[in-house]
Amino acid sequence: LIKVAGEEIERVRQVFQIAREVEGDEVTFTFRRGETTFDAKTKKGELPTRGARPAGGTGGPGDTVPPAVGTPPPAGGSGQPPTGGGSGGR
Repeated sequence: LIKVAGEEIERVRQVFQIAREVEGDEVTFTFRRGETTFDAKTKKGELPTRGARPAGGTGGPGDTVPPAVGTPPPAGGSGQPPTGGGSGGR
């Protein structure tokens, strides 16, 4: 993540600060992966609320960045949590 609403990001905290302050109901996130730069937009209402943590998160409040709409999953993963397995509770 390199920009939020056109503003360059230096610290993770800035992501939510800028996103809350941007006018309108959408926020544009600019990403760089290798030589490719691309934008992804999300509605402000879909952003986590202050202090929210994703399930299983280990960072402090506001120290994580939600995946943007249209963002490809990380290499080697589907972007989905693991499913099933186990003995069925016996």
